[in-house]
Amino acid sequence: MTPQEILSKHRLNYSELRKSSISYLSDVWLTEKYAIKIYGTNNDGFEKEVWFYYKAAPSYAPAMIDYGDDYIILERIYGNSIYRNWHKLSDEVREDYARQIAEIITDITSRGYEGAEHLFPIPDLWEKHIKNRIMLLCTELDAQNKIPHGLSLSVREFTEEYWQILEKHEYGLCYTDLRFDNLLTDSNGKVWLLDYETLCAAPKDYILDTLYRMGTSPLWDKNEENVRDGATLMELLKKYAPALFDYPDMDKRLALYSLIYELDLLRYYPNDALAIKNIKDAVENF
Repeated sequence: MTPQEILSKHRLNYSELRKSSISYLSDVWLTEKYAIKIYGTNNDGFEKEVWFYYKAAPSYAPAMIDYGDDYIILERIYGNSIYRNWHKLSDEVREDYARQIAEIITDITSRGYEGAEHLFPIPDLWEKHIKNRIMLLCTELDAQNKIPHGLSLSVREFTEEYWQILEKHEYGLCYTDLRFDNLLTDSNGKVWLLDYETLCAAPKDYILDTLYRMGTSPLWDKNEENVRDGATLMELLKKYAPALFDYPDMDKRLALYSLIYELDLLRYYPNDALAIKNIKDAVENF
């Protein structure tokens, strides 16, 4: 269905309708009051969001107005993205935003998902799941000459040495896209978190994976200020969400998680200089 047909079906009035320029896993259309997300073939993301908005309905997420076979209608939130603005904020405001973000991610990781286990399958052994993904990626990249051979060997050695540190974990619901551009602040200073298509069940510290990479050198944003901003937010979260960091060898855990992302990038961007730098940093800093 087109967004016009969806609005008509649900008898929702509007005077303006435009497509969002920042949609990623779904098409997003905006009116004055509503945001319409049309998922197409992304059925997994659709089911997760319908479940989360309907069952969880947290105060930090937009309210779901209605949904159909492959779309949802949400209230539109007006606000400013934290993206590119974090470093411009006062220390007091950043502290307040960090506290709210910590409360949000702590709430997500503490939520159960009874009745929706099919949406959030859990690997039998998390540590072997991560190890196997890294090793398989190395094998594929080696075979296609998409990674320097010496670096692939270093990744394998690092993984073999440290994969067992992932044995200690407590599963929770995990938001895997914790980036500044998914965080909005409204005129009252309230922080909102958007886009729940990539929710999964994972150890609670896995929610920090994207933020960790944003604070090193993310491929999608080479702006040094934003890299520093990610690192600053990570330090503040240690203060306001300490339980998420309560794992031995936390830096090594996050390094192992980051390897999956960076290695996967090399499948599409062979021998990319930034991805290779990030991989080297991950395995050589210990």
